[in-house]
Amino acid sequence: MKTPWALRPLRVRDVLALILFVYVLNYLITPEVVGEARLVCSCRPHFNQKFDSGLWHASGLMDDGKNGKESPTFGERYKMVDELLTSNILNGMGEDEVLNALGRPDAGLVDKKSLAGLSNLSVSGPTPAQKEILDSPHNIAIWSYHLAYQSQFPAKSVWNPVRFYSGERWKLLIKMKNGKVFETKVSF
Repeated sequence: MKTPWALRPLRVRDVLALILFVYVLNYLITPEVVGEARLVCSCRPHFNQKFDSGLWHASGLMDDGKNGKESPTFGERYKMVDELLTSNILNGMGEDEVLNALGRPDAGLVDKKSLAGLSNLSVSGPTPAQKEILDSPHNIAIWSYHLAYQSQFPAKSVWNPVRFYSGERWKLLIKMKNGKVFETKVSF
């Protein structure tokens, strides 16, 4: 006796339609659920180059801003950043130690309160948005360092190929609380 709920054999056309459906669903929903920045960062290329403080300083964005990408060593930071992240070298370091290892944050500062005592960084008066951060009881500072242009090291994924093109720069974000590093990550 034949059961009414028996599955019929899958045809190639059915399998291809199912794969296409899953692909489109993933393309539309995953960036919304995971977040665009997190998705791009998870698909970025990784390297295992050993961290070298001298090369880090030499490969940063130059003062005029134009020479950075023209410099033959610009982008070397990106190759070293994975060792910084996996080895947790920076975790627990103080501001002065980070300045010695990486130099001044060349891609920006979010909170200048913890930097007020450092004479080699210019601190101007806060704008209204900065004042709210500066008065924060958490005393969290975020330092940002240029690594490379995304065009030099593009994020790639078979599942979301179009979403990853950007003219942005890869950056190393270092979060400090009360003057000590507690989180590091790559962003753009």
